[in-house]
Amino acid sequence: MKKIIVAILIAAIATAVAGAKEPKVYINPGHGGWTGYDRPMPTIPYPNLSSTGRPDTCGFYESNTDLWKCEGLRDALVRMGMRKENLRMSRTVNGPYPATAERYTDISKHTGVIAAEAEEFAPDLFISVHSDAALRFDATENHTLFLYRGHDEAKADKDGADQVKGSLRAAKILWRTHYMDAIDPKSLCSLDEPNIRGDWDYYIKIGRSKSSIDTTYNRYSNIPYKGYLGALKHGYPGVLVEGFCHTYAPARHRALNRDYCRQEGVRLARGIAKLLKLKPEKIGYIMGTVKNGANSLERGDRYIYRKGSVDTYEPINGATVTLYKGSKQVATYRTDQNYNGVFVFEGLAPAEDYYISVSADGYQSLAKEGPFTVTANETTYPLLYLYHHQAPNKSHSSKGLKLKKAYADRSIKQLEGKTVRRALMWNGKIAVLAIDDKNRPTIVLIDPQKLTAGTVSTRGIDYNCDMPLNDIVATADGQLLGCNLAGADSEKIDPSESGHSDSLRIYRWEKHNALPTVWYTTADRCGWQTASVGNALAFDGTLNNGRLYISAVNEETTYYNAPGLGGVDVKDMQQIRILSVEAFKGFALTTERYTHVAGSQINASNCGYDFKMQMSLLHPRALVIDGCRTTPIELQVPADNEALTLAGRVCDNNVIGSMSTLMEHEGATLLFCPSTHDNRTNCGIAVSDVSQGFDAAAAIDNAGATLPAMVVNFAGTLNDGDAVYLLRDNRLSKFTLQ
Repeated sequence: MKKIIVAILIAAIATAVAGAKEPKVYINPGHGGWTGYDRPMPTIPYPNLSSTGRPDTCGFYESNTDLWKCEGLRDALVRMGMRKENLRMSRTVNGPYPATAERYTDISKHTGVIAAEAEEFAPDLFISVHSDAALRFDATENHTLFLYRGHDEAKADKDGADQVKGSLRAAKILWRTHYMDAIDPKSLCSLDEPNIRGDWDYYIKIGRSKSSIDTTYNRYSNIPYKGYLGALKHGYPGVLVEGFCHTYAPARHRALNRDYCRQEGVRLARGIAKLLKLKPEKIGYIMGTVKNGANSLERGDRYIYRKGSVDTYEPINGATVTLYKGSKQVATYRTDQNYNGVFVFEGLAPAEDYYISVSADGYQSLAKEGPFTVTANETTYPLLYLYHHQAPNKSHSSKGLKLKKAYADRSIKQLEGKTVRRALMWNGKIAVLAIDDKNRPTIVLIDPQKLTAGTVSTRGIDYNCDMPLNDIVATADGQLLGCNLAGADSEKIDPSESGHSDSLRIYRWEKHNALPTVWYTTADRCGWQTASVGNALAFDGTLNNGRLYISAVNEETTYYNAPGLGGVDVKDMQQIRILSVEAFKGFALTTERYTHVAGSQINASNCGYDFKMQMSLLHPRALVIDGCRTTPIELQVPADNEALTLAGRVCDNNVIGSMSTLMEHEGATLLFCPSTHDNRTNCGIAVSDVSQGFDAAAAIDNAGATLPAMVVNFAGTLNDGDAVYLLRDNRLSKFTLQ
């Protein structure tokens, strides 16, 4: 009898359990395709393509990031005890590929279809996951926004705020677990000041018409629902989550990391678990970033960060992050190449003895930072900073250096009768830009070993300007760039070609025997209406990842207040300004402009109109300017579009020349300059150690190379390994460093 009663009780309990309602959640990853409707935005690794005006499918689209978040949400809810059949996602893939012109497809569903599916599924919670565009497209704004269907809580009427009861309560619970600003700094909201809004009021406030808050009949139930957001027009508690602003560049670069997005889903799952009384996870997580503690990341319009936030510091690509529990290594993570520095460790047992080591090329390693505590159902957010290797002690490291003459004043026939504008090393040969008396350019290519010379083609150069080719520069990956001089002597131009004189054109040669192609062009003198643009070039990096610097000279009288000169107004007619163009994957991208060095009297008149530029070896983002009227000057390029700053200047007046060169040698930074005793008489090469800065340049006695005095129009040095060359007009000399 007892056995029968027990059996009946067990059956009754089983029946009750089977009849108990299990919670259900409908998950809507926003968007779904790779069209212009899916919020594509350029990033550093994935710029907009010229063919489509948007990135390729690996770049930033809400379709990608929203799906990754929802995958993390779904998987976390399963770990918390929900059955997969009680979880429904509006989509589980992106597509179609290639993208069609259609906004809505079977994958990227119309919001009316999504609302109908939700009505049919009858969930305990509907959640739609997105990212937002900042109001007025403020590039530094990064907020989180939760929306439900109805009025703002402060404007609730007799029927309340949320039109489906439970929506506002769900939003408040999810906000507490979702909000995170440890590595994703927020504005306009905080953990205790939530940005939770009713769609009826929110969209009117940001400028939508009142008629946009309309009533729509649900396609499944045919019940009318009033609201703005179509996906919420059903009869079940619903929240739409805008997790971050994809208009904030650091945030969308972080979102390129799939693990980072999945963690947003995990945070949402924690709130849903509280709401639906699920079992919280017994594991914890670590998610952090690796940053350069000394530098910021500058990529023009594609990476604008909020000053003073953690995004001030440059994320480090390719860092190896190793996690230890006590002394035991438990996991390794390598940061991606997408400029976010994010690392994630999942499924960690709660403990208080986790340590992290980090290594990255070019940086000092971080050894076992910690301890970090991991708590069940929570995430720990470490911010880790690396610093570049310390420069070696360069004191006295240049003693004993000497230049040994290999040959001197060898005549280069192709340069006879021409004026040299620039000489540089290009893929093992010396490229010399020279012009004739009509400013027609020739690029002479010299083999410095055989002392033979040829020419590089200039076919395709636009000659409809006074100076068709004014300077050249080589990139680290073996490309040659050249530019015309825009805005000079426009009265000489054919009036039928109006505007050509103001167009800056950057040409590219891929190899010695290549024809030039136009790599970058801009009209109207780059916006400097009173300047000539293209006086000199410098290039930092490669065409795949680099920056071109272009000088401009202001031709209009400018007055500015100079506190360093007693606060008087100073007249400056020839200000040197800098335009920079970002190079990425071979393309020219965003530009930045930098104004003159106020109060310094560094201008084209004082430097010489033949002034040249090169990248400094002493500081990042620093240029060296020299010319026939100045000793070498180092200028620091600012992180923002602000004034250039003077970093240092060589004081030895015997090192004035058209062009100097820098070299790293056995721990010292050496400067090789034409040794010039007056403006035009050259006597060889002078060597200085500038390891401690241009202001502290130390001449190295007896290290230089003396040549017979020669009156020149151009004198410039260049180097290739331990070989140093001096070009004096059409005569080439070679020296080796001993």
